[in-house]
Amino acid sequence: MRFAKTQGNEAPIVLTFDDGLSSHGEFVIPLLKKYNLTGTFFITNNEWEDESRIDWNLLKVIEEDGFEIANHTYGHRKLTIHNEMFVSNEITQLEKSLIDYGITDMKTFCYPGYHNNTMVQSIVESLGYDFARQGYGEPNGFDD
Repeated sequence: MRFAKTQGNEAPIVLTFDDGLSSHGEFVIPLLKKYNLTGTFFITNNEWEDESRIDWNLLKVIEEDGFEIANHTYGHRKLTIHNEMFVSNEITQLEKSLIDYGITDMKTFCYPGYHNNTMVQSIVESLGYDFARQGYGEPNGFDD
């Protein structure tokens, strides 16, 4: 996770964007560049082929521009209701897809819908992630 530079005792500000939406490429990235800011973009699979998803061909360019591309799982499912093999596959399947697009330096993970427990946290850590974002508030109520 890349942190904005701060001065003195100021806390860092971390800008994160979920789900790999096309509006991130269209609006967010140009604004971040304009104000010399960076951000972390949590990406899910690219099989949701509709206009709401970012074009994966842009991901490597976005990363080269200094933005972090990070893992938000393949299917954006509630991980806490599944077994260890399923959870591990959800994470590694997205990693493999991102590697196919040249994204190889994934150090940050985001729990879909804020859902996590010690089993999920342990898997994320064992897969080598340095940071895991949960979010604020209560988990959202989506179903698989």
